[in-house]
Amino acid sequence: MLVCEDIWHLSSAYILSLEGVDMIICPSSSPGRGITTDERLETPSVRLVLAGSYAQFLTTFLLYCNRVGYEMARTSGGARWLIGRT
Repeated sequence: MLVCEDIWHLSSAYILSLEGVDMIICPSSSPGRGITTDERLETPSVRLVLAGSYAQFLTTFLLYCNRVGYEMARTSGGARWLIGRT
């Protein structure tokens, strides 16, 4: 299991893949940052690229789930994915 900011570090996912896990699970509580040209939060898009890359290169499934809502001037977009290995 990766937790929140662990998804930014390939080494963490790589160690799990070496242990032979079938799925990497990453619950997250990360606020949204940046705005894309179509007015979406940018950080979920970046995390999707990371998750897809990990699933593909480490040949494992990856389940990612971020919190949703607005609290103390921080917005969390509630991104969630289940990405299959290819």
